[in-house]
Amino acid sequence: MKQFLILLFAALLLSSCASRKNIVYVQDIPDVDTIYAQADRKILSNIQFRPGDKVFINVTTRNKELSEMFNQVSAQSGSGGNEYTIDESGEIDFPYLGKVRIAGLDRLQTEAYLKKKLIESELIKEPYVSVQYNNVGFYTLGDMGGGFVAFKHDKTNILEAIAMSGDLQLTGLRKNVLVIRQNPDGTESTYRLDLTSREALHASPAYYLQQNDIIYVEPNNKKIQSSNINGTMFNTYTFYMSLFSTALSLIILFRNLANN
Repeated sequence: MKQFLILLFAALLLSSCASRKNIVYVQDIPDVDTIYAQADRKILSNIQFRPGDKVFINVTTRNKELSEMFNQVSAQSGSGGNEYTIDESGEIDFPYLGKVRIAGLDRLQTEAYLKKKLIESELIKEPYVSVQYNNVGFYTLGDMGGGFVAFKHDKTNILEAIAMSGDLQLTGLRKNVLVIRQNPDGTESTYRLDLTSREALHASPAYYLQQNDIIYVEPNNKKIQSSNINGTMFNTYTFYMSLFSTALSLIILFRNLANN
């Protein structure tokens, strides 16, 4: 009889508890950096353009008509410049200059490079070139919220990214934040960040984000348990009192049956 009650109690617990395996994403990634991450210890800060990125480029000169030729759609876009998409070869098709490769350059380098090319073409003597990001940013998942956040300046670190996303939920794990990065060569790197350690954060290649990085914040055990239909109930005093009463009632019932 006692063994039956113990088995019954254990079955109730196991059937109602949620498992991390049913909740947490990408569980097969280890707590340490992957092979790619270990091999690539170069810490990038400024965002470097890649194929597929979209940018706004504005060219201003003393000649108003010449400026308008470079910025014909500025009124429609509201961005103050033309939109360009970097092709698979890392190039954009720029007016009068033709194909210009900007992949691998950051925003300021791109401005200087285009200005130099325009001067060399002898088309403009004193151009002013402005390059701005368009739809270049990072993704968030888990207890950081889900969505896409656009970069606002040349380099964004993980703490700034969290602030831009509205902070972590209280149930998010601070010591095991996952950053998944798609590298320009098509490989993938993953990094585990401890937000409670300043030294570890600054030493990580993922401290500064790159375009299309995915930040995933795992929920803690309490939230995982509460995600089960009975998970919240297991954290209450009422539940345990109810369970004790049920077990006591079963003991009395089986004793009465045994005496009859």
